Amino acid sequence: SSSSRSSRSRSSISTASSDSHCSSNSSSLPPVPEIVSPDDVLLGDHQALEPLGLRTVGPHVQVALVPGGEDRIVTEENKREFVEALLDWRLRTSLQGPVEAMLHGLRAAVPSAVLAEARHMLAPSEVHALLAGSRDIDAENWERNTRTAGGLTPNSQEVRWFWQTVQQWAGQGRQDRLQDLLQFATGSRRVPVGGFAQLVGFNGGKHLFTLARGVHLSSKSLPTSHACICTLDLPPWESFEAAQQKLLAAIEVGRSRFDEGNVRGSGDAVDSS
Repeated sequence: SSSSRSSRSRSSISTASSDSHCSSNSSSLPPVPEIVSPDDVLLGDHQALEPLGLRTVGPHVQVALVPGGEDRIVTEENKREFVEALLDWRLRTSLQGPVEAMLHGLRAAVPSAVLAEARHMLAPSEVHALLAGSRDIDAENWERNTRTAGGLTPNSQEVRWFWQTVQQWAGQGRQDRLQDLLQFATGSRRVPVGGFAQLVGFNGGKHLFTLARGVHLSSKSLPTSHACICTLDLPPWESFEAAQQKLLAAIEVGRSRFDEGNVRGSGDAVDSS
């Protein structure tokens, strides 16, 4: 074919389906899944291609993969050309605009001399780590690089229960919960290069993770986060079980909204296992 569905997120073609412009010219052909791999259908020897009348034109945007491609049908003779052109469009041409926009922003923020040096000093994986941080959360590193405020100390009961919960989730391999908790408190699921000692606040300066006393909160409350300053206000919980349940309820609701009114009284019903 000479065109591609831009709405697909991977290299695939759509055969006879109600939401595409593709159609089959033979009712005797065996059924084909709506989304199939180009390698499976085009490069295999399952059936003749011409009766399928493939043009893979999506309902939104039609892109000619080769000059005049919108008028060409995929055949045995040109199927490899189609697959190569489709993959080139998916992996390079279709991404050119976003990549150029990203480069424009990067060059506006980072001096060209620094970028030139970085090309020789950093591998792509290292650049990724600098920009995006790490998914792996080290609970001990987190605790070592945390300060307390508002009258709390490392030995305060609420603080101890907080770290007991974090250590329990870490011991269970629940990185997803640790990431959710970090996102609830800081706005990010990732840890910067260098660990928690390198957390930054809203102004770009370093700001250690902070546990503060929630003087405005009751023992039944969820914790309150101040993501811009990496701070979590802890209520005066009455037991470890209550602390664990409320922390879990907070991260559950934090995935969609930050409004305790929507989950008031629901924390005890959350499975903390």
